[in-house]
Amino acid sequence: MDELFEDRNLEVIHEAPRPGDVLRLYADPTQARGLLDFRPQVTVREGLSRVKAWYESLGQSPTALLKDEIMQNWKAPG
Repeated sequence: MDELFEDRNLEVIHEAPRPGDVLRLYADPTQARGLLDFRPQVTVREGLSRVKAWYESLGQSPTALLKDEIMQNWKAPG
């Protein structure tokens, strides 16, 4: 992630688990490949680069983009 975001030394913040969180997830595309002939067209790195470019194309600072972000949407306001 640091490489993708110009080595800003991003800090990962671990919040308390949310209600209904999945504690373990083991994704395996094997069945999708076999049943649907699914083959990813974009790598994770490329996908993250595209998302970053899209956000940058909005012409706002990260602070402005996150101003109205609701971090804990399961809690009542106030």
